[in-house]
Amino acid sequence: MSNFKLNPIRILLFEPEYAGHQMEFLMLFVKRVIQEKNIDLSLVITAELLKRLRVCIEWKELEIQHKVKYVLLTKLEKKRCNHSLLALRSFWLWYTLRTCLKRTPVNFVVSMRVDHFQLALAFRLPLASSLIGILFQPSLHYVELEMTSTPCTMRERIKNIRQRVLYSAMLNNPVMHTLFTLDDTFAGWGATQLSGGEKIGYIPDPSHPELSHYKNTMIANHLPKGRTIFLLFGALARRKGVFSLLAALRLLSVSERQNICVVFAGKINESERKSFQQQVTDLQVEDVDSCLHIDGFLPTEDLITLLRQCDVVLACYQHFVGSSGILLWAASAGKPVLAQSYGLVGRWVVDKQLGMSVNTSNPAEFSHALIALSDENIRRNCFNKGGLDAFSLEHHPDFFAKQIVSTIIEAPSL
Repeated sequence: MSNFKLNPIRILLFEPEYAGHQMEFLMLFVKRVIQEKNIDLSLVITAELLKRLRVCIEWKELEIQHKVKYVLLTKLEKKRCNHSLLALRSFWLWYTLRTCLKRTPVNFVVSMRVDHFQLALAFRLPLASSLIGILFQPSLHYVELEMTSTPCTMRERIKNIRQRVLYSAMLNNPVMHTLFTLDDTFAGWGATQLSGGEKIGYIPDPSHPELSHYKNTMIANHLPKGRTIFLLFGALARRKGVFSLLAALRLLSVSERQNICVVFAGKINESERKSFQQQVTDLQVEDVDSCLHIDGFLPTEDLITLLRQCDVVLACYQHFVGSSGILLWAASAGKPVLAQSYGLVGRWVVDKQLGMSVNTSNPAEFSHALIALSDENIRRNCFNKGGLDAFSLEHHPDFFAKQIVSTIIEAPSL
């Protein structure tokens, strides 16, 4: 780590990935940084991410009014930084960032996701800057904090040992200034249980736009009347519980299914599309309104309309690790969730009284929950409106970017 001092504070936002939540996080961070007169920000991003950003009117205004500076990664750099072998990806990320820092000296590098970077950091490879990053998916604390209802397998034990070693080594790297996590339970646990844990900080996963700003769209006309509407939205895949949900539906009698409608809103993985469509069709033969697939990418206005019209939001992941945007959308809409009992998602649902959590990998248990939540009285009693509001407020977007910027501004001079 270099010991030079720059004035103003110079920050390099390093974002070689071009999918996922990083774009939202990047936008929030940039909007907050430009309010600071003493910060000079540069972005290192891919052409694909820049294209996605420029679709957003808000970004266009930022780019024009504040002359946001960015460097585009070459095709080779992008390929290396997204290598399918995670170990190689980690070292390519370090190499690419090191190359960028040779050209552009800065005080801080900010990474919106260091999960794929941790191996290189654990090896204490040098960088000419301090690093602030977000760790998305820690799970080694789940067993100790009783955030899983199933016995820990040998594979999970090995994974936990590996994570403990890597995280401790990464935290003790002099380059690592602050390791933020979206998991408040990990932040508290890691501070005392990991070597270098004092560098861990909690940062709230930012909630999504205020729903009252949007008008309902015609997509509501697709929904059947007189049924309990369960909504599963986003990128539809096995890991999201799509096939476990279909299996749970098949366990219900035809008369039980006539009380509900499960809406699958989003694009299904191509490799799973044929099986998914066949199972949906089979269910619709017996009861055409028991399930509905709205295929493709959903505009925000359509998603918000579905959230308003549904009765329950599904977060039926299959052993998902980390924070979930689905919980944030549901809380903003004031809707209860039916979620996995595993991990942070399950813990939040119980502690914050956001709805009902079950073992969504078990179709029988899942089907019982669907029946239960089709009853309005049970549905009303399974969540606390005040809990939803508090959860949404805790994750207000302003807190996310403000926390990172405050950490940078308050840091001792390098």
